[in-house]
Amino acid sequence: MGAPESDKLRYVYDLFGKMSRYDMNYLYHGDFSPSLTDSILSFAESSLTSIGESVKMRKKVYFIMVESLQNITRHQEAGHKPEGSSFFIIQGVQNGYFITSGNHVASHLVPNLRSRLDMVNSLDPANLKAYSQELLEAGALSQKGGAGLGLIEMARRSGNKLHYDFVEQAKDISFFYYQIKVFAPESNGHANYSDSFEFAQELHRLLIARNINIVYQGGFSNENVSGVLQMIEGSFAEKNSDFLSKQVFSVIVELLHNIYEHADSFEIDAEAKPGIFLIGMEGNDYVITTGNLVLTSKTEALHHRIEKLNNLGEADLKRMMSEVREKKEIAGKVGSEFGLEDIRTKCSGKIVYSMQPVNERYSFFTMQVRITDK
Repeated sequence: MGAPESDKLRYVYDLFGKMSRYDMNYLYHGDFSPSLTDSILSFAESSLTSIGESVKMRKKVYFIMVESLQNITRHQEAGHKPEGSSFFIIQGVQNGYFITSGNHVASHLVPNLRSRLDMVNSLDPANLKAYSQELLEAGALSQKGGAGLGLIEMARRSGNKLHYDFVEQAKDISFFYYQIKVFAPESNGHANYSDSFEFAQELHRLLIARNINIVYQGGFSNENVSGVLQMIEGSFAEKNSDFLSKQVFSVIVELLHNIYEHADSFEIDAEAKPGIFLIGMEGNDYVITTGNLVLTSKTEALHHRIEKLNNLGEADLKRMMSEVREKKEIAGKVGSEFGLEDIRTKCSGKIVYSMQPVNERYSFFTMQVRITDK
């Protein structure tokens, strides 16, 4: 069930399914700025606190995230981006986290960097600590793309080896991926995620192929929605100073609250609703996609509601825009019962959607809208 274009949304359901083996996934692909890194760190800190993560684990994850993000901003090769920019992903599982980063490096640096990474991975904890202290006392600084103190400290603090890979992308330019695994001492759960590094690289390729900048998959609660909005602001507002006042931001707010307030869940009375949010740019268009579970009993009414909205002419849309504005003022909040109508009046073209059966009780509802940046 869905619009004729809905087949192209199948990948969202597939992606949601693959990501659901993790408790939470946050991905960013693009240029990293100080405001963006601050918003990512703030979101992670509040998320770790809200789920009751131990102070020790929070500090360890936060440190590794800081180092990973600083490494990206310090070493990303400006002007040499054949297939996009840098990459960051944090994935949460029970008792642990996978933090994967990537940035472009000059290919002539790769042999030396590979050698130094292998050396770091060969050291036991005591020798790794001694090596770190030796570099610190010597005042050794990392050259661009080099395995400096940041990477060494991440390996030391995590207690795990650095997983890394280099992918040649163009003449003289390679993409450097590395992953840090952070787990509670008593946990051996990472044994079930041996493919996590390859999966992170697969996700990066998907983001490049589909021009996606941000993906969040996990629980959507009021707190998480606020954090996701903050990251979106950090990503786009720096490039577009009036981003927050534009229609696109208000549509993003509505779409996120639509998941939080109207999605269904496998768990009864779950405060955080499972879902996925994606945003990217295609030319001058923001392409925003959401996906979440709905009761199959609701899908027919939802289908007719969207079809009715999609079939409205320009005059009807203008009239509805005025009516929705008045009703929203009365309701006094976003995420109200008029959310879909509000979204339709602001998007460039029809709402593209699909409803994929999950089981007898639930379906997966995917919705995508485009908004032209004016």
